[in-house]
Amino acid sequence: MKKKTVKVKFLTALLTLCMVLSLVPMTAFAADPATETADFTASDGGAAAIALLNQYKNVGAADSTWDNGTKTLTLRGIDFTTKAATAVKLPDRTTIVLADGTTNTITGGDAAIAEDGGYNKHMVITALEAMGDLKVKGGASGTGTLSVTSGTHKNTGEAWTYSCAIGVADGDFEIEGGHITAQGGTAYSADCAFSVGVRMDNSSRRSKILLITGGSLTAIGGESYDTEDLQNPRKSFSDGVTVSKGSISVTGDGKLTAKCVPAMDGEGLAFAIQTHTGDLLVSHNGEVTVAATNGIYANAGGIKLSDGKLRVEKGGIGATKEVVTSNTENAGNIEVNGGALYAENSNFSMEKFIVTGGTVRTGSMLPDTVSISGGTVQTRNILAKEMTLSNSTLTIREPVNKFESGTLYTRPALWLTKLTVNSGTLDVAWDWGEIEPTVLPMNTEDGFPTPLVKIWGDGREATFNGGVSTFDTGYAGNIALKLTQFNLGDGMEITGADTDRCQLRSDTPVKIAAATTPAAVENVTVDYENISYKAGDTPRAGASVSGGNCAVAYECWTEIRQTEGGGQWYETGRRWYSDSDKMASLPADERIIRFEAGYSYQYNVVLAAGSGYSFSNDETVVSVGEDEWGTPRSHKKLEIKESGKELHIKRIYTFDLPNTGQPTAITSAAVENVKLDYNDGEAPRASARRAGVNQDKYDIIYESWGKLEKIDEVTTETVAYWYSDEDYFPAGYPHITAFDKEGKYEYSVRLKARDGYTFNDSLSADDITLNGKSLPEGSFVMLMDDNKTCLVTYGMTMRTVRPLESVTLNGVSTDFYVDGDKPRFNGYSGSAFSDVAYEMWEDKDDRSVGINSDESLNGGYGQLIESFKYGRTYTYGVAFNIADLGLEQGYRFDGNTKLYFHGKEVTLKPWQVQVTDGGMTIRFTDVFSMTPEAPWQKIDLIEIEGATVTFKDGDKPVFTGKTPENAPYIYQFECWETKDGAGVNSAEFFDKAYEKHITAFKSGEIYQYILYFKAEHGYYFTADTKIKINGTLYNYRLVNIDPDSDSTGKMYTFWAYTDLTMTPQKSGITPGYKIIEGANGVWIQNSDATLTFRANGDFSRFTGVKIDGTTISDDKYTAASGSTVVTLKKDYLSTLFVGKHTLTVVYNDGECSTNFVIKAVAGQGSSQPGTEKIAKTSDSNSAVTFAALMLITGMGAAYTVSVRKKFK
Repeated sequence: MKKKTVKVKFLTALLTLCMVLSLVPMTAFAADPATETADFTASDGGAAAIALLNQYKNVGAADSTWDNGTKTLTLRGIDFTTKAATAVKLPDRTTIVLADGTTNTITGGDAAIAEDGGYNKHMVITALEAMGDLKVKGGASGTGTLSVTSGTHKNTGEAWTYSCAIGVADGDFEIEGGHITAQGGTAYSADCAFSVGVRMDNSSRRSKILLITGGSLTAIGGESYDTEDLQNPRKSFSDGVTVSKGSISVTGDGKLTAKCVPAMDGEGLAFAIQTHTGDLLVSHNGEVTVAATNGIYANAGGIKLSDGKLRVEKGGIGATKEVVTSNTENAGNIEVNGGALYAENSNFSMEKFIVTGGTVRTGSMLPDTVSISGGTVQTRNILAKEMTLSNSTLTIREPVNKFESGTLYTRPALWLTKLTVNSGTLDVAWDWGEIEPTVLPMNTEDGFPTPLVKIWGDGREATFNGGVSTFDTGYAGNIALKLTQFNLGDGMEITGADTDRCQLRSDTPVKIAAATTPAAVENVTVDYENISYKAGDTPRAGASVSGGNCAVAYECWTEIRQTEGGGQWYETGRRWYSDSDKMASLPADERIIRFEAGYSYQYNVVLAAGSGYSFSNDETVVSVGEDEWGTPRSHKKLEIKESGKELHIKRIYTFDLPNTGQPTAITSAAVENVKLDYNDGEAPRASARRAGVNQDKYDIIYESWGKLEKIDEVTTETVAYWYSDEDYFPAGYPHITAFDKEGKYEYSVRLKARDGYTFNDSLSADDITLNGKSLPEGSFVMLMDDNKTCLVTYGMTMRTVRPLESVTLNGVSTDFYVDGDKPRFNGYSGSAFSDVAYEMWEDKDDRSVGINSDESLNGGYGQLIESFKYGRTYTYGVAFNIADLGLEQGYRFDGNTKLYFHGKEVTLKPWQVQVTDGGMTIRFTDVFSMTPEAPWQKIDLIEIEGATVTFKDGDKPVFTGKTPENAPYIYQFECWETKDGAGVNSAEFFDKAYEKHITAFKSGEIYQYILYFKAEHGYYFTADTKIKINGTLYNYRLVNIDPDSDSTGKMYTFWAYTDLTMTPQKSGITPGYKIIEGANGVWIQNSDATLTFRANGDFSRFTGVKIDGTTISDDKYTAASGSTVVTLKKDYLSTLFVGKHTLTVVYNDGECSTNFVIKAVAGQGSSQPGTEKIAKTSDSNSAVTFAALMLITGMGAAYTVSVRKKFK
């Protein structure tokens, strides 16, 4: 029975051991990480390196091999991890072969450094480092894999710091087969840090290439952090692939996936692919997929797709041309000649976007020029200078959005300087989504609702030579095309739009295509009301049409007068339309609001042909009322316009309203639309219109210009004239036929009161406005003809128009906006020729959120920015007006006007610059962006340690004070001063300012201690901030209060006269300080008592307490006056060991000491703080292994006991 028992016990224990070991992971038995690099560039020809790798081969794997002659490394299954930062180092022209069916892993180690140097010093660790060309091949089936990961690279200094998975130094990187994954490790630096999947450096001048012809490469940028602010580290650079001075080509069956880890999402420094002076080329069946905040960026290079696929799952695409000599031929361009480019959620930014074939789907596009001559393109919107479309299909869908307030907003789907459509299909529309279509609201900045297509401003034009272009705003009345110059090629026509190119029908888009031949409108009868109007009546509509395929478009009244003495009749220029849009399009002074005495009025009707019909000069027969007028060719009051779409029936009847009563005085007048911006060589022309509340009470007789020349220093005379009405031209003067850039000119306009009105006797220049503004100083008004006429002379001499080359913005700071700060508008012009019109801030990601310094322009925002929010990014914009002096000198803005900010030119895209009001106003958007910092923190306590505050007679001043490590404030100086103004300062600049300089301290003199600090960025002082010197709190008095201190009391500098004073003692004399109460005190552990001591020194000289010769912080005791009373706190006493200690009370001119004792509680051993022992636990694998070893040991012991029992 005993033998069986032994056997059973042994088997039970063995089974238990197997169960325990089954819980142990296999990695617990793997080899420990290596400590060295597998260096195939070593002098032994790589023998040690391959031996090292084979120590880490996978279970069951064959040995990997290295052929030093051909520089070929064949990997057959390794899992190599090393503590060395560089795991594998390869020589130039190495080929790696990934054996079929094998999995290979290389992991580099961590590195910690402290290197400064910023941009000028790059510190790089690379897990797999190739010292030249590197080629990777697969086996016959190409199923081998290689995964490379670099370690963490932590730099406490400012040198740029990299952690790279694969690094190719000064060579090409070619992948023919196999599957490679490269992930950068985490990088830290006090400046810029970079985590890179694949990095190809720029150490030589020759261009390099990453060429993928087969297999696949997945390159992943890891995490990186800028630790300049240790409390708030910022995400830094993360790159999937970066190639300096080289290109990337993916062709054949090669595949490239580049991305960044999710932790880097949302930051502006994460790139999937970056090339510098190189292109991204995709051809044949090559495929590239990218996903990172910034997608693809080709600096001084371009992107070219010729077949294959390029997919952008996250981020944008950008290509730029630099002002350097090393641009590639395709620099700044994105070119698609075939294949497919899918980037539906991406924004494109480039110099040129060229499509000759293939399929393109993008988000927003911001190129300079667009050329589409093949293939199909679908995008959200295009903002560019020029676009040409031929033999291709372009579809644009811009969404319409809604503010929280319910206000609709969108932007032009197509916003250009120049558009040319030669052939193909252009399909532009707004996407209303779930929003019910309607007419969009007025855009207060533009002065008209947002159009679907905007080609508006000086020099803008759209030309349609062929093809089919459709524009669908989704709702009748919206502006389809806002064009400055509209050109239709031969045989082309526009349908579905009114004369302002607004969409006529919600279900019928505006269309520009080859014209079709419509059928003729034949017999038409127009009926109308012949109303007996009186003075003061308002015109009203009353026409109708029967017969013919047409309808009344609108009715119109025109105002006419007869010249004095019963001469010719003429139109005054005032009209009334039954169409409200046409009425609104008239200047205010040209609208008939009511019929007036002293004028006659003519009635007109305009008909519109139905769809598929047009009016014919010979086939359309018109009857008006009961009278048949005949055809347009036979009747002079019938006129066909708008390519047969409109028939104008003129002067159907006329009525007169005679003038009666006494004249009324005109007390003010306004003239608008005066052209003051003539170019050199341009002829004067009449353009003025009446405006204001009294515009229906007077007419404009003429406008005139006079050319001025200086006769002497004080005399100027007019030497030539131009008059809009030659009847008033003064005899004997030459005519101004064109403006001369060297000349100065004076403008005048003469007004004539209508019947029943005269100008007020007291009318002056203060009562006149011109172009909506008060007249400048020097203007005057001359009343003539018994106040029936007045001559208004503009008081500012004018010169011909010249472009204002630049404007300068001053007063605006890009820094120091913090969460909660309110927007500030401090900008002002640095030139006398321009003024800041307004400034604006907008949320970069939600343009419906913004604020404008001009409150009248805030109506366009759905939500106003009341304060900036941490985590959001805001853009700044500014608009300038031409100042009076600029007007006088003839300056105007144009598209080439540059913006200077902080002394540097701001580089802007065309869409960021908008010139309006004939060059009088220019607006710059997105001048810079700003992300508010986290809320700034208050500094509650300033500490200075180690300061020398005790001196004797004859001692020279020394300054030894220091601030604690990582304090949020910066020490500027220490200082001693006397009441009579003598002083000495640790800072040389301030020290030189003393007329009376302290070179040595004198006994009997009282010296006051002064400190000056500056807050670190992100922190501030207040008047409540405390000062602690050598562990003791002191009161203080602030001087030179920070001028930047705002209403909240935040201060960023702190200049304090403290209550710490010092009176030096004569040499050899020490003050008789002593402990007068509490000497040799006793404290028993665990008691609630404290220990109190009293010294005879003046409390004003007290500076601190030492225990056993070491200064302790003031939170361990209290100190009070009465000479000097010091009480050690219970919590502090409990930390001291049992036995004798020494307490020293320190003054600024001496000190005194006594002993005290700490005793243990009777009957107990001493409890010494800090002596407890803590058992350290190992990790779970070690714990399981330990349990297994204990079990084995137990088994051995049990077996030994059993055997002994057996043989006893």
